[in-house]
Amino acid sequence: MPLNRRALIRAIVISAVFVSWAPFIGEIRLALRNAFPATFIPAVATTMAVAIVVPCLIVLYRIRTRRLLRYSSIAAALTAVVVYWLTMR
Repeated sequence: MPLNRRALIRAIVISAVFVSWAPFIGEIRLALRNAFPATFIPAVATTMAVAIVVPCLIVLYRIRTRRLLRYSSIAAALTAVVVYWLTMR
């Protein structure tokens, strides 16, 4: 598979943007947490749940071939996430 230089450069630029914005995102998160202390955690948890569940449902809907392998891979990945979450609590 040949190296796609444009894709590599695009990935590097996007990564650099995310890394450079990290301090500002931390400040925004802190300001939101201080402004809405009672609802911040449920709002973030709901946002994360939607960000995980919606793509999973789309992927499950779009699987047409090699279903057993693909469903098993998704199940294994989700199981790994849950095990990691439970051990890191």
